[in-house]
Amino acid sequence: MRKISALFVLILLVINIVSAQDTLRIMTFNIEAGVSGKITDIGNYIKQLNPDIVALQEIDQWAYRKKRISPVPENQMVELASFTDMLPVFGQTCDFGGGYYGIGLLTKYNIESYQRILLPQTDSQYEPRVLIIVGLDVHGKKITIANTHLSLVEKDRTLQIKFIARQLRKIKGHKILCGDFNANPTEISTTKLAKYHDALPENQNTFPSVNPRTKLDYIILDPKDNINVISHYIDTSCDLSDHCPCYVDIILNN
Repeated sequence: MRKISALFVLILLVINIVSAQDTLRIMTFNIEAGVSGKITDIGNYIKQLNPDIVALQEIDQWAYRKKRISPVPENQMVELASFTDMLPVFGQTCDFGGGYYGIGLLTKYNIESYQRILLPQTDSQYEPRVLIIVGLDVHGKKITIANTHLSLVEKDRTLQIKFIARQLRKIKGHKILCGDFNANPTEISTTKLAKYHDALPENQNTFPSVNPRTKLDYIILDPKDNINVISHYIDTSCDLSDHCPCYVDIILNN
């Protein structure tokens, strides 16, 4: 009888441990506004990988783009949401091609909050950059996903990273920063993001997608968060963009 009771207690403990955890697949992907791959193919590709949350960069919203395989204006976030059965968020950075250009997020979970924040830069002649911060309800846990696409100008990237680090410090609970930073790991290691943990391996390049030579794409975790990284994946065989799609599988602990 005691053995049966002990086994029952052990089963309950295992059930409680599993229920206290959420396994998530977080993906980041600069889709190059559909220049290298049709938005339908990109949507199907994302669906096959089955991520829970996708941070996207270089998104067109009703913009005409001559270089794109399908140059007609597309509402790319809505189309991607339709193909993946996920909820879309779009963060505009600028007007473009009769529409808008920016970054976005796809999620399987309810959206509780949204912020779009313009990032600092030294010269208005360069493309503006933004940070979007999205609060999600993941089975009763609050998780915040931040997504950005940083400047091509190093001095502006430095300003932007300092600004983002300040924003991250304000966020309580689990938080994850994703995006195309336009900076290699050596540069990032000298910035305010150095104290955070990159869930993607430093020695695996993400750009360009053909024979990648440098790492520009990141999924950043706060080491103080109770998050375990199970696995990571950088697809160097995908030809739908000039960036490699990347994802990590994590366990979100209480």
